[in-house]
Amino acid sequence: MRAVDIIIPVYNGYDDIQLCMDSILRHTDLTRHRVILVNDKSPDERILPLLRGYAEAHEHVELIDSPVNEGFSASVNKGMSFSDRDVILLNSDTIVTRGWVDKITA
Repeated sequence: MRAVDIIIPVYNGYDDIQLCMDSILRHTDLTRHRVILVNDKSPDERILPLLRGYAEAHEHVELIDSPVNEGFSASVNKGMSFSDRDVILLNSDTIVTRGWVDKITA
């Protein structure tokens, strides 16, 4: 199976993105796949440091930090333009389970 990029647009939802990323880190082969977090200028001041922490701690987690709020569609498009692979789009409140990428790509 080919590697995919997992695009997650983020606007606030501090607790949700933590749960989402914890499940991704637990159930995703990040030696094959990549996570692209797109911060849509979240006003919650905890979001950017949290997302930076994930990107700094994990080689296959990228962060795009938008300087202005542009909305969901623009965030998705930014993430997709960063990618040269097939993508999976996740809401930041999604909890994934074991084998989820392989099931979707199959």
